[in-house]
Amino acid sequence: MARVDKKQNPTLDELHGLCARLRYEREQGMEPLDKLTEQTLAIARQLLRDRGLDDADLDDANRILAALPADRYPRLLHNYAEALRLAYTDWEDNASVEESRNILYAARQLFEAVGSATGVAETQVRISMADSILDPQNPNWDELERARIYFERTNDRARLVKTWRAYGFIHRGQGDRELELEYFQRAADVAQAAALPRAEIVARNSVASTLQVLGRLEEAEACLHEILLRTDDSRFPLLRAGALQNLGRIHDDRGNEIKALQYLQESLTLFRSIDNIAGVLISLLNLASYFYVRGDYATALEYYLQHLQIIREHGRSQHSLPSVLADVANIYLRLGDIEKALTNAQESYDRAVEGNLILQQALAQNVIAQARLRQGRFDDALVAAEASRAGMKAKAEMRWLFRVEKTRVRILNAMTRYEEALALLTTIQEEARSLGGARDAVELETMRGMIYYEAGQVSEALRHYQSSLRKAETIAARLWIARAHEGLARCYESIGRDGDALRHYRLYMQTDKELFNALSDERARRQQALVRVERAEQDRERLRLHNEGLALEVERQRLNLSKQAMHLAQKNELLRQIRETVSKGSGRKNDSQLQRIIDDFSDEEGQENAWESFKREFQALHPEFMPSLARRCPELTPTERRVCTLIRMDLSTKDIRSILFVTTRAVESYRYRIRKKMGLTGDDNLANVLAAL
Repeated sequence: MARVDKKQNPTLDELHGLCARLRYEREQGMEPLDKLTEQTLAIARQLLRDRGLDDADLDDANRILAALPADRYPRLLHNYAEALRLAYTDWEDNASVEESRNILYAARQLFEAVGSATGVAETQVRISMADSILDPQNPNWDELERARIYFERTNDRARLVKTWRAYGFIHRGQGDRELELEYFQRAADVAQAAALPRAEIVARNSVASTLQVLGRLEEAEACLHEILLRTDDSRFPLLRAGALQNLGRIHDDRGNEIKALQYLQESLTLFRSIDNIAGVLISLLNLASYFYVRGDYATALEYYLQHLQIIREHGRSQHSLPSVLADVANIYLRLGDIEKALTNAQESYDRAVEGNLILQQALAQNVIAQARLRQGRFDDALVAAEASRAGMKAKAEMRWLFRVEKTRVRILNAMTRYEEALALLTTIQEEARSLGGARDAVELETMRGMIYYEAGQVSEALRHYQSSLRKAETIAARLWIARAHEGLARCYESIGRDGDALRHYRLYMQTDKELFNALSDERARRQQALVRVERAEQDRERLRLHNEGLALEVERQRLNLSKQAMHLAQKNELLRQIRETVSKGSGRKNDSQLQRIIDDFSDEEGQENAWESFKREFQALHPEFMPSLARRCPELTPTERRVCTLIRMDLSTKDIRSILFVTTRAVESYRYRIRKKMGLTGDDNLANVLAAL
C-alpha cells in the first residue's frame, strides 16, 4: 500500500477510504499514526453532513485536531474548518466562529506550503465568509477579491460561481438586499454561460429567496418554476425539494393557502424520499409554522413532535432543539396543558443553558412565565419574565422583547400592581409605534382599558376601550372588536347604563359568533386542502408505480428480445460450423446422413418463423421504428430492413452474420448499401441514425 503523500488533498468523499488506508498502514507497521487521526477524519465528514454540533462534540473535535499531522492533510484541515464555519452559522457564540476562522487561516498557510494556489483561493473565500459572520459590516473583502481575481485569471468558472455567491451572502449579512440580488444573479449568469446546470440552479434558488424577501413575489415564483422545469425527482432532487419549499412560503405570503400547503407537503415528501434529514427537519418546521399561524395548534403540534422525534433518534440539529422545545411548550400552553408546557419549556431552558444560547434561554423563560401566570404563581411568573426580558435585551431582539413586556404587563396586572403595569404599557406602546404593528397597537389599547377597569377607573377604561374599538374596526380585527365590545359592556354595566351594556353584549356575541364561524370555515377549508393534497400524493404514487411497472415490462421485453437474438445467432453459428465440417470431410460414408440433419436445421420455414417471432417482440418494444424507417428510406429491401433492425438492437457484425446466415462480407455490403440509400456521409454513425428513428 502506497504512503499518503503530503501533497494529496483528499476530498470529503474520499475520507472514508482514507480511514481504511490509515488503518492498513498501522497494521502493516508503516509509520503508525495516532488513532485520533482516524477519528478526526470521521468527525470532519460528520460535521459537513450535519452542519451542527454540541459543546461536547466541539471540545472533542478541537482536541483531536490538535493531534492531527496537519502538514500532511491540508485539504482535510480546510474541509474541517469549513465544517466548523457551517456548523457555527446559526450559533450564538462568536468565539466559536473565530475558532473556525483561525483554522481556515492555518489551512491557507498549508496550501501555500504545498503550492496549491487553488486551495489558497478557496480558503480565502471561506475566510471572508467567516469574517462576515463575526462582523457583518466589516467583512474581509481583500481575501474575497484576491480569490475572485485568481479564479477569473484561471477561468475556473465553477469556483467563480461560488465566489459570487459568497459576495451575495456577505451583502445579505449587511442588509443590502439589492446588492445581494445582483451578485446572486451574476453567479447564475456565470454558471449558465459555463454550462454548469447544478451550480446555476443553486444560484437561481438564492435569487428567488432574495426576490421573496424584497417582496417581488411574482419574479421569485417565476424563478422557482423555472427550477422545477429543469429538475425532477431523479435529477437534482435536493434542489427541487428546496424550490418546492420556497414556493410554499411564497404562496403562504400571498395568502394562497391551498397551493402553499400543497408545495410544502410535496417538499416534505421529496426530502423523505431521498432520505435528506436536514430537509425533512426544515419542512416539518415550515408546516408546523403554517398551521400555528392559522390557529390549528393540534396539527402544528403533530409536526413539531415529528421534528423532535427525528432530532432525538438521529442526533441531528441538536443546536435547534431548545427553540423547537420552546415552540412545543408554547403550543401546549395555548391548548391548555400547563404541565406539558412547563416540562418542555424547562427542557428547552436546560438545553439552552448547556449550549450557552442566550436567546433560546429567554424564549423558554417567557413560556415559563406565561405558564406560571396561568397557575396563579405570580411571583415565579415575574421572575421568569424578567429573566426573559434580560436575555432579549442582551440579544437586541426587539420583537421578542415586545412580547415579553406584554407578558410582564399581564403579570403586574394580576398582582394588582396597576401603576407599574400602566407605566410599562406606556413604554411598550411607544415601542409598538416604532415597530409599526397595527394589531399590536389595538391589543395594547385593549390591555390598557382592561387594567383601568381592574383598577376601578371605569371612565378611563371606557375611553381606552372605545379607542380600541375604533382602531380594531379600521383594520377589521374581529377578535379585538369582540374584546372591545365585551370590555365596553362590562364598563357600562358597572356604572348602571344597562341599555348600553346590553347593546355591547349583543354586539360582542354577534362578533364572537362570526369569528367562531370564520374559524370553523377556515378549519374546513384547510381540511379540504389536506384531503386534496393527500389525493394528489396518492395519484402521484399510483402513477409512479404504474410507470415503474411499464419500465419493468419494457426491460422484460428487451431482455426477451436480446435472448431471442442471441439464440438465433448461436443456432446459426453452430449450423455454419457443422456445414464447414461437412464440407471439409465430404466423401465419407455418413455425409448424406449429416446433410439431412443440416437441411432439417436449415429449414427455411423454421428460420422464417423464428424471425417473425423476433420481429413481433421487436415491434412491441419499438413500435415506431419500422414505420419511421419506411418513411425515411422506402427503397430498402426486406433483408436490408432486417439488418437495420439488428443494428438497432446494438448487435455486432458477427451476431448479424449468424442470425441472417450470411458471411461477414455480406453484412458489410448490406451496411454500405443502407448508408448509400439513406444518404449518409462518412461522419454519420449508422447506429445513431437508426436509434433516433
